[in-house]
Amino acid sequence: MKLLWVGAPPAVKKWIASLPPWVEICTIGGTPDERLMALDPGERAAIMLALERQADLILIDDMEGRREAQRRDIRVAGTLAVLDQAAREGLINFAVVLQSLRETNFRLTDELASQLLRRHPSD
Repeated sequence: MKLLWVGAPPAVKKWIASLPPWVEICTIGGTPDERLMALDPGERAAIMLALERQADLILIDDMEGRREAQRRDIRVAGTLAVLDQAAREGLINFAVVLQSLRETNFRLTDELASQLLRRHPSD
């Protein structure tokens, strides 16, 4: 299996080194069609796995990956939507989690970060 996280930021590599028990690493069968070949390997694998497992939802942030998943009738959510929901349910401190996210290679505009932080003032 090709290790997709080889170039990941240190915080991500640290997390991957001691995965929580609920994380399952899967291999995918089949060959992707041509439209998937234009995507990043991570997005391509996620979409193929979602199709294979008939997933209800896929977590994907890359815009091209999101579009391709939606073309295939896969419902998508992004990282920020998941964190926003978790904060609304009181499961996380949004400001702390957002700061940790910004220490990775995750990209978001300062404007969007500010908008979300206003929605979830720190405790």
